[in-house]
Amino acid sequence: MILGQDKCVKAYEVLNDSQSADNRYKLALLCLKLNKLEEAESALLGRKCTQTRINSKDDKVLEKQIPNGAAGYYLLGLVHSK
Repeated sequence: MILGQDKCVKAYEVLNDSQSADNRYKLALLCLKLNKLEEAESALLGRKCTQTRINSKDDKVLEKQIPNGAAGYYLLGLVHSK
């Protein structure tokens, strides 16, 4: 295990069930670091189901769900690019 990754795993476990916007953003950052891309997307979109992907019809819903404004959209873009 990479040095420091153990701390990420512990933080992931703590934040995994959180519903607040700030904690969902932090969870998405951790998921990206741990290469859990579907979970990162799910955390940003505020839903537990990772099988549904976003599409253009969801734009208005996304405006209310993505935490941290532009930083959240940027993180979502990073997740989708990987």
